[in-house]
Amino acid sequence: MSVTHNPRILSPKLGPPVSRALSLRRRRLLDALLGARDYRVALVHGPAGAGKTTVLAQNHDVLSEAGEGAAWLSLDRYDDSPHRFMMALLAALARVDASLGEEAAEMLAVSPEAPVREALASLIDDCLRYGRPLTVTLDDYHELANPEVHAAVDFLLRYLPANLRLLIGSRDLPPLALARLRMRGELLELPWEELRFTADEVACYLRDNQSLVLDEAQLRRLGERSEGWIAGLQLAAVSLRDQADAQRFVDEFSGARAEVADYLLEDVFQRQEPALQEFLLRSAVLERISAPLCNAVLGIEDARRRLDQLEQANLFIFSLDAERQWYRFHHLFRDFLRARLQAGSPQARAQLLRRASQWYREREEFFDALAYAVEGGWYEQAAELLEAIGQSLVYGCRFKELREWLERLPADLLRRRARLALLYGWASAYLGAFEQAREAMAWAQAAAADDGAGQLLRDELQVLRTVTAIIQTDEPELAGGEEALPERFPVQERLTRAMAYIVKGYALRAGHRLECARQAAQAAIELSDDTQGSLVNLLARFNHGTVLYLQGRLKEAEQSLRASIDHAQTRRWGRSMALAFIRVQLAMVLQQWERWQAALGELDQAVELLESSQNYGFLGLAYAERSVCLRALNREEAADKDLGRAAKVATRHHVTRARLRHQLISARVQMEQGRTDASERILRDASVLPVSEGETLSEQQEGWLLGWLRLLQQRGDYPALAAQAARGEKSARTAGRGLNRVCFLLWQARAAERQNDEAAQRHYLDEALREATPGEIRLPFKGLPPEQLQRLTAQAVWLAPRPDSGPETDDSVPDLHPRELQILELLAEGLRNRAVAQRLFLSEETVKWYLKRLYQRLEVGTRTEAVARARQMQLIT
Repeated sequence: MSVTHNPRILSPKLGPPVSRALSLRRRRLLDALLGARDYRVALVHGPAGAGKTTVLAQNHDVLSEAGEGAAWLSLDRYDDSPHRFMMALLAALARVDASLGEEAAEMLAVSPEAPVREALASLIDDCLRYGRPLTVTLDDYHELANPEVHAAVDFLLRYLPANLRLLIGSRDLPPLALARLRMRGELLELPWEELRFTADEVACYLRDNQSLVLDEAQLRRLGERSEGWIAGLQLAAVSLRDQADAQRFVDEFSGARAEVADYLLEDVFQRQEPALQEFLLRSAVLERISAPLCNAVLGIEDARRRLDQLEQANLFIFSLDAERQWYRFHHLFRDFLRARLQAGSPQARAQLLRRASQWYREREEFFDALAYAVEGGWYEQAAELLEAIGQSLVYGCRFKELREWLERLPADLLRRRARLALLYGWASAYLGAFEQAREAMAWAQAAAADDGAGQLLRDELQVLRTVTAIIQTDEPELAGGEEALPERFPVQERLTRAMAYIVKGYALRAGHRLECARQAAQAAIELSDDTQGSLVNLLARFNHGTVLYLQGRLKEAEQSLRASIDHAQTRRWGRSMALAFIRVQLAMVLQQWERWQAALGELDQAVELLESSQNYGFLGLAYAERSVCLRALNREEAADKDLGRAAKVATRHHVTRARLRHQLISARVQMEQGRTDASERILRDASVLPVSEGETLSEQQEGWLLGWLRLLQQRGDYPALAAQAARGEKSARTAGRGLNRVCFLLWQARAAERQNDEAAQRHYLDEALREATPGEIRLPFKGLPPEQLQRLTAQAVWLAPRPDSGPETDDSVPDLHPRELQILELLAEGLRNRAVAQRLFLSEETVKWYLKRLYQRLEVGTRTEAVARARQMQLIT
């Protein structure tokens, strides 16, 4: 079974909890939050039970009653991933206005590996368009530990629109860039010292709110002992109702240490009737509780009455919605109940969690079902659930999430269940853990049965095995029969069949049958075009464009790759990890035309996608290609950093294709700097040439040989240069690699020139021009002597130098945000960033952020180029 999985956001998380016991309004804190409108961020932090949620909820209510935009999000551990955090945040904002985050929610729903920063950028645009004051409250922020989530919130803080305020409730200081906000006077803090109840608030709470009869000394004593901790006061109030000797209780009460909370919680618990105690213990295994859920999990019929009873008695229960259908316990109370149940009956706890998993599974809430199954140690059930949703996670590029779930299962389960092992192999391969991937494939192979289903799984393993080898080495690991592989999969298994066509294409490429490989990629595109498999469809499109590039059909390659980007954006796959492959390949096409700035824009976007998705198999290549662009743009320091990053990724994750690309680029850099010996050492270390002189070379071997020819020229060894260039030309011609053939022909021409063979030189140049013309291949001709290049340019005007001004035509005009158009108009007036910020009532950092986006969209590198490009597109006058 295969199902599409999108996490659902529980609606009670999108509103503040309700507690009758905490209805006291604390005016000094509310005034601080409401009156400090100049602060862009407010942080309310203190220990558990300090009253953070209460004051934030009251602030939220006041804003809502005044008609202001107020969004609420109660965070928990299930939000501790960038994707789930963003989906929850967008759901909260959608309650204020359906247009807020609509585009971001759509892109994340379809492309879960989309960079969070891109989704946040879209959300920030929406907030700017919204215009009115807007307050977002993030409660229980301490539940989050993922650095990627903190980085996303930091990004939001950095570019917070002027009309948006962010309120954060947390038990501790969150790991955010708060120092910058403090320095700018934009951060309001309400720490534990401010949250503690004053003597007047203690008296008001215990006397008026809880209706306790206490004298001034007793009130003062409780305030001192509790140190203003509202949870301690609440616990004291519950216990005091049944105390015959209130004075003795007050004298012995102390809230200074955490142990007192355990004592009071236990004291409260033991005073309840046995049936209610049992309900408390058993229902506490649930993160959130409702009557239907409790009835099913606890095997009772009166859960509604029990919940009403708990709420009436103020037994540390919070209502999560206005209809009072969903609740949660106070965190401390819940922890106490869970520890008590675990100590007394661990088997009962496990059984309850399993029933909760089953309840959610019956409602097709697979994420919650999986979470409870894992927590309850019901691993076989968890395995079945993961097998049901696992393929959709693979084809949706959600490899990090998939691996996290798999690694929470016992290792022996992965070895025993072939489908789980296969999923683990997919996740590991795309996350750059290649040895782990191959180990998982071995498990799957051993676990597969010898029946029909077992054969199907072995065919899927061959698909994964080939893809893994390509990711790591750029050379497919072929076992034979790849050309017939697609037909082995059922017609209804369209995505798996399409992936098999991709593998077939790899095999055909390795066999030097490029046109057949392109046709296989086209078949995969057609099979997957109207599916939700972004990985398969975009990978097929990437391979289609790559083959055209290798054939030297650069104009067709650009057309194919740009059409793929447009398709991805139409399908809301524009931020998908798989689109990074296409952007890197498009950049390589643009490099051949010396359109370095446009190529750099594509690579910047690709690197961000690959970094966020941890796709180390391709990230090293993206770094290496970006270093080439940066060096061409005379940004040497940045180029060296990227080349170093490529080496680091290649070494750490054993990505041999990234290592080879790094070595070839490094060898060329060394040669250009006059260090020929160092260049030769690098090339010899990277040697991938076969022993046999007669065989057709692989793509990698031809790439290495092109680097070696440059070294032979530097050494002045023209006989060897001629011989090796001829070898390379024959290989490229046999394989149909037109781009490489042009390069080898030009090397043959240089060797002939040095050997005074003018007729041979002219022949090779004419042949190179004939091969290059259909795709307008330019870059290899750049090294020719000026007089030769001038003669060839007379025959092919496209060889003439031209400025790197972005796309060839203006057919595709970017759809810019109104704020971006405003900034362009002000740039045209000659205003600098600070003046633009002042004119538009933005921060200077926000203006810089918009400029970066503009440069990418317009494919330029400076503000002057941006203005010129905008005028050319008639975006501004």
